[in-house]
Amino acid sequence: MLLVGTSAAWAAGANASADTYVSSTSPASNFGTATAINIGGGNTGLIQFDLSGLPAGLAAANVNKATMTMFVNTVAVGGAVDIAQVTSPWTESTVNNNNRPTYLSPFLLGVPASASRQYVTVDVTQLVKDWVTGVAPNYGVQISAAASAPSTAIALDSKENQTTSHPAFLDIVIQSVGPAGPTGPQGTAGSAGPTGPTGPQGSIGPAGPTGPQGVVGPTGPQGSAGPTGPTGPQGTAGVAGARGPTGPTGLTGPAGPAYSDNWVFTSISAPPGGTAFIASCAAGQIAIAGACGYQPLDAGLFDMKLVYSGVDTGDHQVWRCVVSNTGTVAHTLTLGAFCVVPGSGGFSSADPAGIPASRPLSLPSGTIQK
Repeated sequence: MLLVGTSAAWAAGANASADTYVSSTSPASNFGTATAINIGGGNTGLIQFDLSGLPAGLAAANVNKATMTMFVNTVAVGGAVDIAQVTSPWTESTVNNNNRPTYLSPFLLGVPASASRQYVTVDVTQLVKDWVTGVAPNYGVQISAAASAPSTAIALDSKENQTTSHPAFLDIVIQSVGPAGPTGPQGTAGSAGPTGPTGPQGSIGPAGPTGPQGVVGPTGPQGSAGPTGPTGPQGTAGVAGARGPTGPTGLTGPAGPAYSDNWVFTSISAPPGGTAFIASCAAGQIAIAGACGYQPLDAGLFDMKLVYSGVDTGDHQVWRCVVSNTGTVAHTLTLGAFCVVPGSGGFSSADPAGIPASRPLSLPSGTIQK
């Protein structure tokens, strides 16, 4: 929809018509229905805009300014992004990393993106001019972690997000140009006056803006292989050393004690806040190793923080895991302990797990013992 700005300029808006991301870690997967556009960690965002609502026949001079605004929903690792022009068609429902579109070198470098729940606005005036005048087809833009900040990992709102609902959009200021007036009547020719003196030469005007980079041409054919060089002379063989005498056969040692072990796994729901969980070995066994973590690739990755994972120094039969759930919903935690029978496999009863009894177990303030 167009809104009157002044008597000479109009403000126009263009919403995202397609947005998604492609992932090098899941190269055949399509994320066209995802509610977030993930960027960084092997992910690259794609956004295309609907310019059909703009007036027909716009010239480059009619576009005073164009900006693109994105909403940063989540920041896992703050940093910056690079933005490049896409140069081949793609569709939201089928694009993946294996068939991703081509693109030019970034025209915006190191755009800061370090805080969640904030808008980021960038100038895309020249790109919009190229789109509306047909200099370049409108295939949208690509957004990637900046080369200057490769560890950046953020998530933008997509148009499918029904929670915060802030998809990317364009703001375009259009300078109106009125129609040409009718040609006036031609006057009668008067006599030519004397030629005036030549005026001074004017200063050189500023250089115009650099045009967009052209599409990279195809790679030329591989040249033929050069001739094989001559084989060098073979070196002389070294002298073989004398073989030493065979030593006597050692005595056979006594058989070691039987070794008994097993893993104990459990899944536990971790509510919001600081929580501590345990995995207990069977009676007569001790925990010598263990693990705990959060597996699904969803919002829980940002909520679950590991505080401590280790043997409970007060009870060697228990493997203790302390986590902090900073989110608002519970997430399922996987916890496991590796158990052995004391005295088997070289473990002593005095210190069966090989862990100093003086090591304290530190829990964060406000944790819940479960």
